[in-house]
Amino acid sequence: LIYKIEKLGMAGNQVARRSLKKAAKPIVMQQKQDGPRHKGGPANGKSKHGADALKVGPIRTSKSKNKYVQIGIVDSAVWEYAKGVYFQHNGFYNWVSKRYIAGSQWMDKSFEKEKSQSAKILIDALERELKF
Repeated sequence: LIYKIEKLGMAGNQVARRSLKKAAKPIVMQQKQDGPRHKGGPANGKSKHGADALKVGPIRTSKSKNKYVQIGIVDSAVWEYAKGVYFQHNGFYNWVSKRYIAGSQWMDKSFEKEKSQSAKILIDALERELKF
């Protein structure tokens, strides 16, 4: 499979990009469902919940030339909405009480729920694009 994608060159890059985007959508949908929310409406006068700001981001290439898609908080425009879910996941240091408040790691748990389904979508999309 990797040999065939490399052989296709730029066409292979487009196939990989489309397949990664398709595979990322179910993970984002699961994270939007699992994201922490205020009861009722959004807090502090905001127009939407922080989990609603999560989305599929750009395709990136690592130093080892592996492609991956960024999922979650992908730009600074949604930071005001999404900072609550970020700190719920990672935790934060409370400067008043001088102690660290641990995060719940809910994004990782949400990813684990949807990982196998996303892998199936990725494989199916690659097979369809490459016409195996």
